[in-house]
This record gives sequence, structure tokens and C-alpha cells, in this order.
Amino acid sequence: MAQITTGASFLSYRSSPEAEIMYLNRATPGASLIVAGSLLLLSAVLGFVGARNVSWPWLCVLGAALSLLTALQIVIAVVGFVEASSVGDKVHRSMLYTLGHHEIDRFRSAWDTAQRKHNCCGVDGFTDWDIRFTHRPAHGKYVPNSCCPIVNEELCTDTHKLLYRTGCHTILAKKERGMLTTAASLAVAAAVLEMLGIVSAILLSTIYQEKPGYQLY
Repeated sequence: MAQITTGASFLSYRSSPEAEIMYLNRATPGASLIVAGSLLLLSAVLGFVGARNVSWPWLCVLGAALSLLTALQIVIAVVGFVEASSVGDKVHRSMLYTLGHHEIDRFRSAWDTAQRKHNCCGVDGFTDWDIRFTHRPAHGKYVPNSCCPIVNEELCTDTHKLLYRTGCHTILAKKERGMLTTAASLAVAAAVLEMLGIVSAILLSTIYQEKPGYQLY
């Protein structure tokens, strides 16, 4: 259930403004976790039926299913840890791209929402907006109004006393890294449980085969 819940959270997060400005794939991580978690539940049901009925075919199906599922979990874990280790540079490039295309409505809306939510401005800092806002008013340079806690419709500039000076990259990359690491760790834990399930199925079949007069069906 933990994998399914985390997968659903991943899908929700990947539809958020934060994911939009990081230009992240929306479905793959969350869908993978949901599929893996669902298959794990199915394997648990197969194991229960096989153990209850002491059925050789069921135990064989269970062993095969757990073997395939373990391989899937290992792939998810490896990809998750690799992605987590390189997420900083990848997210940084993507954020610079979406900031550079601020004129696109979905990117502009996503940047405004993310900056207000996290009290941050730009990728590495407010100066990143120099490439988009080159006009200089009497005092300072314009930056998006979402970079300031605007009051009374005043304009946000790089000299505004309440300007958010922290870049959004560190905040969002840390969050993305944390989610990927969590997903990979859950996959490792699930793989360990599945390997224990394989061993249990083998032991169960061996025990019943050795019983005098007992025959698996």
C-alpha cells in the first residue's frame, strides 16, 4: 500500500506548478510505483491462496510472479537512485528553459504559483529575471510580481524591500530528490520482502514434499 500511496502522491505532485517549471515527466514515476504496488498486493493474494491450499501450481505461479516483481522493483530502485543523484543539474537546466520561455502562459502561471508558494524568485536568484525584464524604472529592475508580497498593486522590482532573494532551484530540487529517494527506498524494501516470499514458497513446497504420504496437487 505504501508504494501505491507514494505513486499517487507522485502523480499529484507531477501535475503541480513546481513540476511544470521543472519540465518533469508527469506519469512515469508515479505510474511505475502504482503498478509495482498493485502487483505486490496481487502476489500477496496468490501467496495466501497457495499457502492455504498447499497447491503446487499456485506456489509455482507465486514464485514466478515474485521473481518478475523483484526484478521490476530493482529496476525502479536503480532508476530512482540514479535520477536522485543527478536531479540537481537536470532540474536546473529545465528551470532555466521554462524561465526563458516565460511568455508561454502555462510556464508564466506555473512560475508565479511556485514563487508565491515557496517565497523564492528565479532559478538561482532574482537576477535570473534580467533576461526577461530588461526595462529599468526609476528605482531598480522589474521582476515578476510573484517575487514580492505585493500590496496595493505595487510593482515588484529588484530593490523592493520584501523581494524574495532566494532562488527556487534549491528548494524544488531538494523536494524532487526526496521524492525520488523515497520511491527508490520503498522499491528496495519491497524487493527484499518479495525475495523472502520466494524463499518461503520454496521452503513450503519442500516441507510438504517431504511429508510421508503427502502429495502436492
